Amino acid sequence: MTPACPLVAFSQQEVRELKIACQPATWDLDQEWLFWVEMEVPPRHLFVFIILVKPMNTLAPVAAFSHVVGPQLMLFEGQSWPLSGNLEISDEDNLKEVKVWVTQCLQYGKTEVLGIPSSLKHFTAAELAAGQVICQHDGSEHSYSDNIVFHMADGQHQVEFLYPITIAPEDNQPPLLNADTGLVLSEHQTVQISLFVLSATNIDSDDTSV
Repeated sequence: MTPACPLVAFSQQEVRELKIACQPATWDLDQEWLFWVEMEVPPRHLFVFIILVKPMNTLAPVAAFSHVVGPQLMLFEGQSWPLSGNLEISDEDNLKEVKVWVTQCLQYGKTEVLGIPSSLKHFTAAELAAGQVICQHDGSEHSYSDNIVFHMADGQHQVEFLYPITIAPEDNQPPLLNADTGLVLSEHQTVQISLFVLSATNIDSDDTSV
């Protein structure tokens, strides 16, 4: 789920949210490699997942992430931010010809190019480097992660890649009372006030801070 973190188990929901990735080894990249992973769906369903790794075309456009920020964008709830801070596109022979399309949009926001009509579906490497390509979160609650799938082409080669986004909630909602039943005590009696009697929650922060 997190970058460069090996997994031993994952859920169908995480697959649906594009949080599970395969990173092949970096050896012998000049030829195709076929390998498989044995998986199990409890309690007894075993199956083999086959993966074909093809050598990278060095003339195809390449998407690189910042080593400082990491392979993801961190957004606060409702915030907009340029992608140029941690995403860079390069091409060995014709960078000016590279165009990038959004093939899967944000679920909780939008990607746009500043100064360009929203009907335009692609952007260039120059617009990205100039900070014109931004992500805008829609301010919705309960959204902590999102993804964009980009497709880029230079007229001869095509590449598709995933751009993950982490969303930090803003504490802009008051706590909500979950339980308030009151207590009935006899004279000199001591009764514990439990969560079943009095409790509150906050959707924007940890309940322990309420």
